[in-house]
Amino acid sequence: MAATEHARRVTSSDIIDRLLQALTRTGSDHSSVEISKNAQGRTQFKVSVRTSEDAPTIDEARLEAQRQYDALAAKYDAAEPEGGK
Repeated sequence: MAATEHARRVTSSDIIDRLLQALTRTGSDHSSVEISKNAQGRTQFKVSVRTSEDAPTIDEARLEAQRQYDALAAKYDAAEPEGGK
């Protein structure tokens, strides 16, 4: 077996690096919802869903983001009068 055919072994340094990366994740690594008003007084929202145990694939995260967005749109669009304010 040639030297290039050997699988690279995971070292203790690799494990420590991975643990440190997991511990130092920022808030942007989590799902979030932002709600604000624009200059016309209309509600705007941004939904960000990350893959997780609840949504392990990109497709499942996308579907969850769409569910959240639709719920916000139904709530806030219905609550605002025509024309903004």
